[in-house]
Amino acid sequence: MDELINLREPIPMRIRVMVMDYCPNFNRKRSDVIGEDEKLIKDIRQERVVARSLEGVKAREYHNNLALEFIEKHPQFAPIIKEIKYIDI
Repeated sequence: MDELINLREPIPMRIRVMVMDYCPNFNRKRSDVIGEDEKLIKDIRQERVVARSLEGVKAREYHNNLALEFIEKHPQFAPIIKEIKYIDI
């Protein structure tokens, strides 16, 4: 989990929400890591900006695709997501 928290790139909203169910302090810990990195903050906000410009289903698909692309790029985090899904069931 520490590796995910300390990742110096945006984590898609779908993944953040799942992780927050398991680790309630996730966003606070991420904020500590991000600090004042304006480029990273802008990149993180970009997901919301794009999603707001889309309509319902397209916005959900956008969020889902970002999460899938993130897991493809960082397969080491797939077990964390699987564990969270298992806990939620």
